[in-house]
Order: sequence, then C-alpha cells, then structure tokens
Amino acid sequence: ATGYGVVLLLLGVVAGVGVTTLSRTADTFEELIHQREQGLVHALGAKAALGSANVEFLRYLITGDERFLKGWESGTAQARRDLAELQGTSRIAELKAGWGEAVRLHTLWEEAGGEAISAKRAGRQADALRIRAERFQPIRDQLFTLIDRLVGIERAHAKEITQSAVSDASRATWGMLVVAGLTIVSGIV
Repeated sequence: ATGYGVVLLLLGVVAGVGVTTLSRTADTFEELIHQREQGLVHALGAKAALGSANVEFLRYLITGDERFLKGWESGTAQARRDLAELQGTSRIAELKAGWGEAVRLHTLWEEAGGEAISAKRAGRQADALRIRAERFQPIRDQLFTLIDRLVGIERAHAKEITQSAVSDASRATWGMLVVAGLTIVSGIV
C-alpha cells in the first residue's frame, strides 16, 4: 500500500510540474506574439504613413496643388500616433529610447516639411527644394533606418524569449520523463 501511495504521489508531482511548466510556456508565447504583433503593426504603420506623407509632400512641391497637403497632414499625424504608441508600450529600455528618438526625428522631419511648404506657398521654389534636399530627405532617411533597426531589435528580443520558453519546456519534459521513470521503477520494486 505504501508503494502504491508513493507511485500516486510521484504521478501527481509529474502532472503538477508538467501542467505548471507548460502553462508558463504557453503564457510566454502568448505574450510574445501579442507584443510582436502590436510592435510590428505600429512600426509598419508608421513607415507606411511616412512613405505616403512623403509622396504627397513631393507632389505638392512639384505641382503646388494644395489638395496634396491633406495627404501630407494625415500621413504625418498617423506616423506620429504610431511612433508615440511604440514609445509608450515598449517594455525594453533600448526600444523605448529608440522610439523616443524616432518621435524626435519625426518632429524635425515634419518641421522641415512645413518650412518647405511655406517657402513653396511664398513662391520661393528654390528654397523649398533646398530645404527638402538638405533637411527633409536626410531626416527621413535617418528615421527609416532607425525604424528598421528597432524592428530588428524587437525581432532579436522575440527570438531570445522564444528560445528561453523552448528551453524551459525541454527541461520540463526531461523532468517529467525522469519522474515518470522513477515512478515506474518504484512501482516495480
């Protein structure tokens, strides 16, 4: 009867360890997927909005048609919201600081675009083009490079978390096998 009780106790331990570990692994994967989805959605959204705003800005500079400024304004506003969301929700200090830098660059980019638009409206086409070439475009390039780098950091972090969860699950599996083996051996004895 004591041997049977020991076997039941060991089976209970195996089940408890297995359920707890697998539950933690599932929670880790769920959190990782949610964070990654949100980060990528906002990062890709910001990049798309910046690209769209850039096209509308260039259309305005070429044609002088004020209708293109609505696209510029909506694109810059959407990018600002996405970048601010990324800065606010990042849990990693490096990413939070990086998204803060992206917000800062976006502000500079938007200001440079506003100055070029004002120059174009005032009939100073050469000044508008100079501002675009010397300030607007270099800031945009920096911003796109930074976004790509931050997405890379996010992916590396996600990979690290995934590897940790897989390692934990592997250890739990081996632990359950050892305890199951001990249970079988103690049941035989």
